[in-house]
Amino acid sequence: MNALKQYKGLPKPIYWIFLARLVSAMGAFVHPFLAIYLTETLGYSTAQAGLYVTYSVAAYVPGSMIGGRLVDQLGRKRVLLIFQALAAFCYLAVVIFPNPNWIPWFLIASGFFNSVAQPAHGAITADLTTPENRQQAFSFLYLGMNIGFAVGPLIAGFLFNRFLMWIFIGDAATTLIALVFIAKGVPETMPVASVIEMGAERTEEQREEGSLLQVLFRRPTLLVFSLILTVISFVVVQMHFTVPLQVNDWFGPERGKAYFGMLMSVNGLAVITFTPFLVHWTKKNSSIFNVALSNLFYLVAVFMLGIRGPLPWYFLMMLVWTAGEVLQVTNYSVYLANHTPENYRGRFNSIINIIQGTGYGVGPLIMGEYLETHTTWEIWPWIQLLTVGATLAVLGLFLWERRVTRQ
Repeated sequence: MNALKQYKGLPKPIYWIFLARLVSAMGAFVHPFLAIYLTETLGYSTAQAGLYVTYSVAAYVPGSMIGGRLVDQLGRKRVLLIFQALAAFCYLAVVIFPNPNWIPWFLIASGFFNSVAQPAHGAITADLTTPENRQQAFSFLYLGMNIGFAVGPLIAGFLFNRFLMWIFIGDAATTLIALVFIAKGVPETMPVASVIEMGAERTEEQREEGSLLQVLFRRPTLLVFSLILTVISFVVVQMHFTVPLQVNDWFGPERGKAYFGMLMSVNGLAVITFTPFLVHWTKKNSSIFNVALSNLFYLVAVFMLGIRGPLPWYFLMMLVWTAGEVLQVTNYSVYLANHTPENYRGRFNSIINIIQGTGYGVGPLIMGEYLETHTTWEIWPWIQLLTVGATLAVLGLFLWERRVTRQ
């Protein structure tokens, strides 16, 4: 119960955002079945479907950059409401104009509008919180999102087989309902406080002047941190690329797919179970120390993946991996918020997520080429080496910051 009590007393708008995240995630029907929809329903080849998915991913970069600037200049809430509504209307357009030649472009446009709105999420939460309650706030929102994701795909699977167009209507409707919660319960959080009003203990968040790159290079620890996250994202994406291939090879095609699905279910349940307890136990630590701790959990998990074990061994590995995932997700946003100028939060969220996302993008590409001539088991020594390096780098950053703080 103590683990849940930590979520009491958060700023009231955080609870409205929690409801919005929960409803939006419960209605995330389209994305999990996108590849199947493009190939089996619309009749596109896997190459064509892959090309459209690539376009959608590529649209994230300009969308996020545009969104970061708009969030800092026009307001967090305004940008979030406008562009997520446009993303929802793109799904409705699929229902209204069901032309197979147009549908992929509606989906790409939806992804673009969502990417414009994305920087507003982190900026709003950072604006509403302080370093003392940010970990609880970010973890609470992460928990709500995962509860929703635990339910959404089950509903989507039912709708896909029986009422196909309702996956688009439902996704759009839940997005719009979530936006009603934001409109009703969350104020515009564009900061107007001066450096003096903010307080000496939050000098890292003080306003800055200059270009984005100038401000970023004035904060080298943040740049180093984002580069470390790129390495970790390269490691993390292997759970969705290399691990299913390995499980399929090790247990056979018939059992492998079912076993990997079971592993993903263990991951989802563990996220919901672990989040309040891990946050409660680590909330007194600095966010950078908790990120280092998360890397240690990842390190243990990738060493376990290098061992040919039975299915229970993989379940144990997934529990260790999930502990690292929870600590990573609930702390890296806190570190970013604590080190970002208040008037650059949108742009910093944008650029650092793009830097970090490079790891997710190139991970499958590089390892896919490697697997042309090697087995999945031969990947893990390289992944282990990368994880060791990232862990040592984060620990070094933690020790350096602690030394600077004491001076």
